[in-house]
Order: sequence, then C-alpha cells, then structure tokens
Amino acid sequence: MAQQSGQSAVFLADKMEAVARQLLSSADALRVNPTAKQDHAGIIESTYSLLAGLKDPLDNVMDQMVYLSKFAAMRLFIKWGLFDKIPANGTISYEELASGIGAKTGLIARFGSALVANGVLEETEKGTVAHTAQSRVLLSGNPINALICLGFDAHLKTMARLPDYFDKFGLGEPIGRENTPIAFTIGNASLTIWEHMNRSPEMKRTFMLAMQAMATRHGIIGDYSFEWVVDKAAESPDRPLVVDVGGSKGHALEVIVEATGLPMERCVLEDLEPVLEMVRSQADGPIKQARLVALDFHTEQPVKEAFVYYIRRCLHDYGDADCIKILNQISSAMAPDSRILIVENVLGDPPSPVSIGNDILMMLLGGKERTLEEFKSIMGEAGLEVEKLWRFKGTDYAIIEGRKVTGKEEKKAGIRSRV
Repeated sequence: MAQQSGQSAVFLADKMEAVARQLLSSADALRVNPTAKQDHAGIIESTYSLLAGLKDPLDNVMDQMVYLSKFAAMRLFIKWGLFDKIPANGTISYEELASGIGAKTGLIARFGSALVANGVLEETEKGTVAHTAQSRVLLSGNPINALICLGFDAHLKTMARLPDYFDKFGLGEPIGRENTPIAFTIGNASLTIWEHMNRSPEMKRTFMLAMQAMATRHGIIGDYSFEWVVDKAAESPDRPLVVDVGGSKGHALEVIVEATGLPMERCVLEDLEPVLEMVRSQADGPIKQARLVALDFHTEQPVKEAFVYYIRRCLHDYGDADCIKILNQISSAMAPDSRILIVENVLGDPPSPVSIGNDILMMLLGGKERTLEEFKSIMGEAGLEVEKLWRFKGTDYAIIEGRKVTGKEEKKAGIRSRV
C-alpha cells in the first residue's frame, strides 16, 4: 500500500511539473508576442486534470454542488433582470436591487454572495456589488445570457429527469428524433425537439440566440486551405463555390469568404425558410450577397456540383440513421471533384471532458458526438470516404474532408451506390 501511495505521489509530482512547464512556456510566448493566440483550451484541460488529482473524491463531489448553486444564482439574476440593473461603471446595493423587484434584501444578498464568491460579481464594499467581465455578458440580449437560460431550463431539467426517462424507455441509447429525453421532460415524447420549439416562440428565440454564442466559440476554417477552390473558380465560372448546409445566419460563410477572397455571390447559404427570412430582414453584412436557398437537409440537395459542401455543427444533433440520410442527399448532389467538409467534435480516446460533456448534451436531443471511425462508418453508408482530418489546435474539434466514392470504387469496396 505504501509503495502504491508513493507511486501516486510521484505521478502527481510529474503532472504538477508538466503543467508548470506548460504555463511557463505560454507565459514566455505571450511576452514575446502579446497578440498571439495561446492554447488556452490545452492549459485549462491540463490544469483541470491536475486539480482532479489533487482533490480527494469528496472535494470533487462538493465542487459539483458549488457549480449548481452558481448556475442557479446566475439563472435567477437573469430571470429577475438584476444584471441589467447593475450600473455599467458603478455599484449598487443588494437593498436597491431587492427594492427594484419587490424582493427581500436577504434573498438577493444570498444569491448575490454566491455570484461574488464565484467571481461573477465583485463586492466593492459590504452589501454593494459591481459588474465583472463575467457578468457583463449576462445582460439581456447577449447570446451567453440565452445560453445560461437554455442550459438551466432545458438541459439541467432534462438531466434531472434522466432516471425517470430510462425507467420508461429502457436502457438503450436515445438515438433519433422522437422519444428523446428533452421531449419527455417537456411533456410529450412523441414530438421532436424542433416541433416543441415551433410551438414555443420563447424557447425558439432563446435557442437561436444561444446558438450564436456557440457559433463563435468553435473554429470555422482552422488549417484547411480553400486555395484549390480559388483556383477552380476561374476555370468553372458557372459552378457554385461553397454551399453552407444548415448554415443559420451565415456567420461561417462570411468567415470563409473573408479569409479566401471568394466571391460571396457564387456561394450559397441553406437553412429553413424562417431562418433565411431573418437573414433577409436583419443581415447587413456580406451574407446578403449570397444566394439563399430554403432547405430541409433531410430532403434533396437542390444545389448540384458545388466545389464545397460545408456542414458545421449539424450532424451531432442526429442519430446515425438520420445522418446517413442527410449525407446521402449531399453525396447525390456532389461532382467527382466536389468535397464535403464536416465540422464537428471528433472524439479522441479518451475524449476530453468538454467533448464528452457535449456528447451527453447531444444525447438529450437524440444526437451524439462521434469518433473518426464512427464518421467513416456513416459517410461510407452515404457513398463518401474520408480524405483527411484537419484538427483545430487544443480541442477535439476538427474538419473532416470527404469526397464522393465513384461507382467503380464502390463496386470494388463493396459499397452499394446510392446515386
């Protein structure tokens, strides 16, 4: 037992030294080039791993309780509009906050203290608080505000009902658009989450705004080069260049066009008609020059033989059967020299805590995050094959570049043609 304890101590000491070296290296790089992007994700993951080793099991359990109380305090301050009442560059007392909403000062002080203790608010003097960088993003209308609401009202409530869900539906993976944990929690498991959202304008508005926060969190291009598309554009002036499948308001397409110089008017943004109506009425950037095509990506892909079909953070919403149908629609529209770019988490072995956390969240919707082998499987079923994996530094996020398998190749590989 003593030998085992000694080995654990040596392992922990080695990990501490490795994290220290990583931090020193990042600090030196930041001093040399203050504007350079640092591998914050890698540093955070290493630090979390070290903390997990330093804490005993009870400490780790108690941490979860602390996170829950912080989460509840943030959600209530949002619901009561209290973040909005704190002066942008000043302070306000708990008594003033409570008076503004007809609450008892003691109640607001207790939840406010939870936010102060966790660095969300700053206590400037006893009973008086001010904004921090963490709280300024929780003002009304901010996508992170909406993400907190979505996480608390939908995800957290659904997780609390998971034991009941599995008691009712059995111990199998919830894969598919129906009978999902989140629909079960809302009250009607026979409806898809999208049908539930269409019945609740407030839920839909919150979801759409929250997704804006996620859109800016994850990479779009990374190290992938669109130079070949730039070269091909002049050779084939009539072919579409990039089709952003399920691209929402076109943020990714704008980034691609800005980085590559490709003409936006030869690019296509596809999504459901209500989303495109929002683009037409609200967008004021380059995306207004794109061709907007209404699409339910479970149906035929209307844009044929584009050079690139780009689909980002969509497939993880669905189970394998639905993904194969979605990919098959794209595959059927592709030319031999077309490429599909699938931008998703590609789970490592073992996956990072963030990625596997996302996988559990996707399970609530009937979707999943996937390993590279799982992506190869669903792509193969749709007549596609992986050409290359382009990872984003410091994360499990990646671009999977794929191409269409020709009839001759399918026959040789034993893949049934779906074209």
